[in-house]
Amino acid sequence: MTSFNDLPDDCLTSISDYIHDLKQLLQLSEVCPRWGYLVENRLKKVQKLDIWWSTLDRSFKPDYIYTNDYQLIEKINISSVLPNLKYVRVGYISMKGDCLCKALANIMNTGNPLIGLSVNYSCDQNRDKYLNQSKCKVDMDQQIVKYCDKVKYLSADINAFTESFFKKFEFGANVIKFSTIKTCNTLTEFASSMVNLESAKIVDFDETDCLYDGPSLMKLNQLSIFSYDYTNLSYELLEYFPNLKNLLLKIILRRGETNYFGSIVNRNIENLVIYLVEDAPPTNTNSLHALNSILKSFPTVNIY
Repeated sequence: MTSFNDLPDDCLTSISDYIHDLKQLLQLSEVCPRWGYLVENRLKKVQKLDIWWSTLDRSFKPDYIYTNDYQLIEKINISSVLPNLKYVRVGYISMKGDCLCKALANIMNTGNPLIGLSVNYSCDQNRDKYLNQSKCKVDMDQQIVKYCDKVKYLSADINAFTESFFKKFEFGANVIKFSTIKTCNTLTEFASSMVNLESAKIVDFDETDCLYDGPSLMKLNQLSIFSYDYTNLSYELLEYFPNLKNLLLKIILRRGETNYFGSIVNRNIENLVIYLVEDAPPTNTNSLHALNSILKSFPTVNIY
Protein backbone atom coordinates (compact mmCIF):
# COMPACT_ATOMS: atom_id res chain seq x y z
CA MET A 1 0.00 0.00 0.00
CA THR A 2 1.32 3.45 -0.94
CA SER A 3 1.84 5.76 2.03
CA PHE A 4 1.68 9.54 2.09
CA ASN A 5 5.48 9.73 2.10
CA ASP A 6 5.63 7.70 -1.12
CA LEU A 7 4.11 10.58 -3.05
CA PRO A 8 6.59 12.58 -5.15
CA ASP A 9 7.59 16.11 -4.13
CA ASP A 10 5.61 17.66 -6.98
CA CYS A 11 2.43 16.10 -5.64
CA LEU A 12 3.10 17.16 -2.04
CA THR A 13 3.96 20.65 -3.25
CA SER A 14 0.57 20.90 -4.94
CA ILE A 15 -1.11 19.79 -1.71
CA SER A 16 0.78 22.34 0.36
CA ASP A 17 -0.32 25.09 -2.04
CA TYR A 18 -3.87 24.55 -0.76
CA ILE A 19 -2.89 25.16 2.86
CA HIS A 20 -3.27 28.85 3.64
CA ASP A 21 -3.06 28.93 7.42
CA LEU A 22 0.44 30.09 8.38
CA LYS A 23 0.37 28.38 11.76
CA GLN A 24 -0.58 25.04 10.21
CA LEU A 25 2.24 25.30 7.68
CA LEU A 26 4.81 26.08 10.35
CA GLN A 27 3.61 23.10 12.36
CA LEU A 28 3.81 20.92 9.25
CA SER A 29 7.39 22.03 8.64
CA GLU A 30 8.41 20.42 11.94
CA VAL A 31 7.15 16.95 10.98
CA CYS A 32 10.36 15.94 9.20
CA PRO A 33 13.18 17.46 7.12
CA ARG A 34 11.33 16.68 3.88
CA TRP A 35 8.24 18.61 4.94
CA GLY A 36 10.48 21.35 6.27
CA TYR A 37 11.91 21.73 2.77
CA LEU A 38 8.48 21.62 1.12
CA VAL A 39 6.99 24.22 3.47
CA GLU A 40 10.00 26.49 3.03
CA ASN A 41 9.42 26.46 -0.73
CA ARG A 42 5.68 26.96 -0.22
CA LEU A 43 6.27 30.05 1.93
CA LYS A 44 8.62 31.54 -0.68
CA LYS A 45 5.58 31.86 -2.97
CA VAL A 46 3.70 34.04 -0.48
CA GLN A 47 3.33 37.72 -1.31
CA LYS A 48 0.10 38.49 0.58
CA LEU A 49 -0.56 38.05 4.30
CA ASP A 50 -3.82 38.62 6.16
CA ILE A 51 -3.80 38.90 9.93
CA TRP A 52 -7.51 38.56 10.50
CA TRP A 53 -10.03 36.39 12.33
CA SER A 54 -10.52 34.33 9.16
CA THR A 55 -9.32 34.21 5.59
CA LEU A 56 -10.34 37.17 3.43
CA ASP A 57 -9.05 35.92 0.11
CA ARG A 58 -11.35 33.25 -1.31
CA SER A 59 -9.24 32.66 -4.41
CA PHE A 60 -6.79 30.52 -2.40
CA LYS A 61 -3.85 31.20 -4.64
CA PRO A 62 -0.40 30.01 -3.55
CA ASP A 63 0.78 33.61 -3.12
CA TYR A 64 -1.75 34.16 -0.29
CA ILE A 65 -1.66 33.18 3.37
CA TYR A 66 -3.45 34.17 6.57
CA THR A 67 -3.35 33.76 10.33
CA ASN A 68 -5.51 34.76 13.28
CA ASP A 69 -2.63 34.15 15.70
CA TYR A 70 -1.18 37.64 16.05
CA GLN A 71 1.10 36.48 18.88
CA LEU A 72 2.80 34.18 16.39
CA ILE A 73 3.46 37.17 14.13
CA GLU A 74 4.96 39.04 17.09
CA LYS A 75 7.65 36.36 17.51
CA ILE A 76 8.82 35.15 14.09
CA ASN A 77 11.41 36.70 11.80
CA ILE A 78 9.27 37.71 8.84
CA SER A 79 12.01 37.92 6.21
CA SER A 80 13.17 34.40 7.11
CA VAL A 81 9.69 32.85 7.06
CA LEU A 82 8.10 34.96 4.29
CA PRO A 83 11.03 36.32 2.26
CA ASN A 84 8.89 37.59 -0.65
CA LEU A 85 6.06 39.19 1.33
CA LYS A 86 4.82 42.42 -0.32
CA TYR A 87 1.25 43.01 0.90
CA VAL A 88 -0.13 42.87 4.45
CA ARG A 89 -3.66 43.38 5.75
CA VAL A 90 -4.04 43.71 9.51
CA GLY A 91 -7.59 43.71 10.85
CA TYR A 92 -9.86 42.70 13.69
CA ILE A 93 -8.98 39.44 15.42
CA SER A 94 -11.71 39.36 18.07
CA MET A 95 -14.49 41.43 19.60
CA LYS A 96 -12.14 42.27 22.49
CA GLY A 97 -10.44 44.77 20.25
CA ASP A 98 -6.92 43.36 20.63
CA CYS A 99 -4.27 45.87 19.61
CA LEU A 100 -2.16 44.46 16.79
CA CYS A 101 0.52 47.15 16.72
CA LYS A 102 3.16 44.84 18.19
CA ALA A 103 2.55 42.27 15.44
CA LEU A 104 2.64 44.97 12.77
CA ALA A 105 5.82 46.44 14.24
CA ASN A 106 7.53 43.05 13.99
CA ILE A 107 6.47 42.73 10.36
CA MET A 108 7.93 46.13 9.55
CA ASN A 109 11.12 45.58 11.58
CA THR A 110 12.00 42.02 10.53
CA GLY A 111 10.39 41.85 7.09
CA ASN A 112 11.38 43.20 3.71
CA PRO A 113 9.82 46.52 2.60
CA LEU A 114 6.11 46.30 1.79
CA ILE A 115 4.40 47.90 -1.19
CA GLY A 116 0.85 47.29 0.08
CA LEU A 117 -0.46 47.83 3.62
CA SER A 118 -3.93 47.82 5.15
CA VAL A 119 -4.22 48.68 8.86
CA ASN A 120 -7.77 48.58 10.20
CA TYR A 121 -7.93 47.47 13.83
CA SER A 122 -8.47 48.78 17.34
CA CYS A 123 -5.67 50.69 19.03
CA ASP A 124 -5.79 53.12 21.94
CA GLN A 125 -3.64 55.45 19.82
CA ASN A 126 -6.83 55.74 17.78
CA ARG A 127 -8.93 56.04 20.97
CA ASP A 128 -11.08 53.12 19.91
CA LYS A 129 -13.80 52.54 22.50
CA TYR A 130 -13.71 48.76 22.02
CA LEU A 131 -10.06 48.39 23.05
CA ASN A 132 -9.40 46.48 26.26
CA GLN A 133 -7.68 48.28 29.11
CA SER A 134 -4.11 47.39 28.16
CA LYS A 135 -2.12 50.28 26.67
CA CYS A 136 -0.31 50.10 23.36
CA LYS A 137 3.46 50.22 23.97
CA VAL A 138 4.45 50.51 20.31
CA ASP A 139 6.04 53.70 18.99
CA MET A 140 3.90 54.21 15.89
CA ASP A 141 6.45 56.54 14.28
CA GLN A 142 9.70 54.66 14.88
CA GLN A 143 8.54 51.04 14.95
CA ILE A 144 5.98 51.08 12.14
CA VAL A 145 5.59 54.15 9.93
CA LYS A 146 9.25 54.88 9.24
CA TYR A 147 9.46 51.51 7.44
CA CYS A 148 6.59 52.41 5.09
CA ASP A 149 8.62 54.38 2.57
CA LYS A 150 7.92 51.85 -0.22
CA VAL A 151 4.15 51.56 0.39
CA LYS A 152 2.13 52.42 -2.74
CA TYR A 153 -1.20 50.78 -1.85
CA LEU A 154 -2.59 52.02 1.45
CA SER A 155 -5.70 51.54 3.56
CA ALA A 156 -5.56 52.98 7.07
CA ASP A 157 -8.13 53.57 9.77
CA ILE A 158 -5.78 54.57 12.59
CA ASN A 159 -5.41 58.31 13.01
CA ALA A 160 -1.96 58.09 14.59
CA PHE A 161 -0.73 56.09 11.59
CA THR A 162 -2.12 58.38 8.88
CA GLU A 163 -0.93 61.54 10.64
CA SER A 164 2.58 60.14 10.88
CA PHE A 165 2.60 58.65 7.37
CA PHE A 166 1.46 61.79 5.56
CA LYS A 167 2.75 64.59 7.78
CA LYS A 168 5.82 63.49 9.72
CA PHE A 169 7.42 61.18 7.15
CA GLU A 170 5.75 62.71 4.07
CA PHE A 171 5.28 59.39 2.29
CA GLY A 172 2.10 60.54 0.53
CA ALA A 173 3.80 61.08 -2.82
CA ASN A 174 4.47 57.32 -3.01
CA VAL A 175 0.79 56.38 -2.72
CA ILE A 176 -1.05 55.47 -5.91
CA LYS A 177 -4.06 53.83 -4.21
CA PHE A 178 -5.65 55.01 -0.95
CA SER A 179 -8.71 53.37 0.60
CA THR A 180 -10.87 53.97 3.66
CA ILE A 181 -11.23 57.74 3.36
CA LYS A 182 -13.98 58.57 5.84
CA THR A 183 -14.11 62.35 6.14
CA CYS A 184 -13.83 65.37 3.89
CA ASN A 185 -11.21 66.69 6.30
CA THR A 186 -9.10 63.57 5.76
CA LEU A 187 -9.27 63.90 2.00
CA THR A 188 -8.63 67.64 2.10
CA GLU A 189 -5.81 67.33 4.63
CA PHE A 190 -3.79 64.70 2.79
CA ALA A 191 -4.69 65.34 -0.86
CA SER A 192 -1.88 67.85 -1.42
CA SER A 193 0.72 65.19 -0.58
CA MET A 194 -0.85 62.48 -2.77
CA VAL A 195 0.20 63.97 -6.09
CA ASN A 196 0.52 60.53 -7.71
CA LEU A 197 -2.79 59.11 -6.49
CA GLU A 198 -4.50 57.05 -9.21
CA SER A 199 -7.21 55.21 -7.27
CA ALA A 200 -9.19 56.03 -4.11
CA LYS A 201 -12.09 54.70 -2.07
CA ILE A 202 -14.40 56.95 -0.04
CA VAL A 203 -16.26 55.00 2.64
CA ASP A 204 -19.31 56.76 4.08
CA PHE A 205 -18.28 60.35 4.76
CA ASP A 206 -19.64 60.99 8.24
CA GLU A 207 -20.09 64.76 8.07
CA THR A 208 -23.13 66.69 6.99
CA ASP A 209 -22.78 69.38 4.33
CA CYS A 210 -19.46 67.86 3.27
CA LEU A 211 -17.39 70.22 1.15
CA TYR A 212 -14.04 69.26 -0.34
CA ASP A 213 -11.48 72.03 -0.04
CA GLY A 214 -8.35 70.45 -1.42
CA PRO A 215 -6.30 70.59 -4.62
CA SER A 216 -7.12 68.92 -7.90
CA LEU A 217 -5.79 65.38 -8.14
CA MET A 218 -4.64 65.23 -11.72
CA LYS A 219 -3.70 61.53 -11.84
CA LEU A 220 -6.82 60.15 -10.15
CA ASN A 221 -8.40 57.77 -12.67
CA GLN A 222 -10.54 55.49 -10.51
CA LEU A 223 -12.81 56.36 -7.58
CA SER A 224 -15.16 54.27 -5.44
CA ILE A 225 -17.76 55.95 -3.22
CA PHE A 226 -19.59 53.81 -0.66
CA SER A 227 -22.13 56.16 0.90
CA TYR A 228 -24.83 55.18 3.37
CA ASP A 229 -26.24 58.67 3.16
CA TYR A 230 -25.72 60.42 -0.16
CA THR A 231 -26.77 63.74 1.44
CA ASN A 232 -23.49 63.77 3.37
CA LEU A 233 -21.47 63.84 0.16
CA SER A 234 -20.73 66.80 -2.03
CA TYR A 235 -20.46 65.22 -5.46
CA GLU A 236 -19.03 68.48 -6.70
CA LEU A 237 -15.70 67.10 -5.47
CA LEU A 238 -15.65 65.06 -8.71
CA GLU A 239 -14.78 68.29 -10.52
CA TYR A 240 -11.45 68.30 -8.66
CA PHE A 241 -10.49 65.08 -10.46
CA PRO A 242 -10.36 66.18 -14.13
CA ASN A 243 -8.95 62.89 -15.43
CA LEU A 244 -11.32 60.62 -13.51
CA LYS A 245 -12.69 58.03 -15.94
CA ASN A 246 -13.91 55.18 -13.72
CA LEU A 247 -16.46 55.65 -10.94
CA LEU A 248 -18.15 53.14 -8.64
CA LEU A 249 -21.12 54.31 -6.56
CA LYS A 250 -22.86 52.43 -3.75
CA ILE A 251 -25.75 54.53 -2.47
CA ILE A 252 -28.63 54.04 -0.03
CA LEU A 253 -31.85 55.12 -1.73
CA ARG A 254 -34.24 57.40 0.16
CA ARG A 255 -37.90 56.82 -0.62
CA GLY A 256 -39.37 59.69 -2.60
CA GLU A 257 -35.99 61.17 -3.56
CA THR A 258 -35.61 61.54 -7.32
CA ASN A 259 -32.77 64.03 -7.78
CA TYR A 260 -29.57 62.57 -6.36
CA PHE A 261 -26.97 64.82 -7.96
CA GLY A 262 -28.90 68.04 -8.39
CA SER A 263 -27.65 70.04 -11.36
CA ILE A 264 -24.20 68.43 -11.39
CA VAL A 265 -23.10 67.20 -14.81
CA ASN A 266 -19.79 65.37 -15.20
CA ARG A 267 -18.64 64.61 -18.73
CA ASN A 268 -15.31 62.99 -17.78
CA ILE A 269 -16.69 59.71 -16.43
CA GLU A 270 -16.63 56.95 -19.03
CA ASN A 271 -17.21 53.81 -16.95
CA LEU A 272 -19.80 53.86 -14.17
CA VAL A 273 -20.80 51.04 -11.81
CA ILE A 274 -23.82 51.66 -9.57
CA TYR A 275 -25.06 49.69 -6.55
CA LEU A 276 -28.44 50.89 -5.30
CA VAL A 277 -29.64 49.79 -1.85
CA GLU A 278 -33.03 50.85 -0.53
CA ASP A 279 -33.58 51.75 3.12
CA ALA A 280 -37.21 50.55 2.87
CA PRO A 281 -38.89 47.61 1.09
CA PRO A 282 -37.52 47.91 -2.47
CA THR A 283 -39.63 49.00 -5.40
CA ASN A 284 -38.63 48.86 -9.04
CA THR A 285 -40.09 52.32 -9.59
CA ASN A 286 -37.90 53.92 -6.93
CA SER A 287 -34.77 52.22 -8.27
CA LEU A 288 -35.52 53.25 -11.86
CA HIS A 289 -36.11 56.88 -10.87
CA ALA A 290 -32.82 56.91 -8.96
CA LEU A 291 -30.94 55.28 -11.82
CA ASN A 292 -32.31 57.77 -14.36
CA SER A 293 -31.45 60.68 -12.07
CA ILE A 294 -27.87 59.48 -11.63
CA LEU A 295 -27.31 58.76 -15.33
CA LYS A 296 -28.40 62.30 -16.25
CA SER A 297 -25.37 63.57 -14.36
CA PHE A 298 -23.00 61.34 -16.35
CA PRO A 299 -24.01 61.72 -20.01
CA THR A 300 -20.81 60.28 -21.46
CA VAL A 301 -20.73 56.94 -19.63
CA ASN A 302 -20.57 53.68 -21.54
CA ILE A 303 -23.78 51.67 -21.13
CA TYR A 304 -23.52 47.92 -21.62
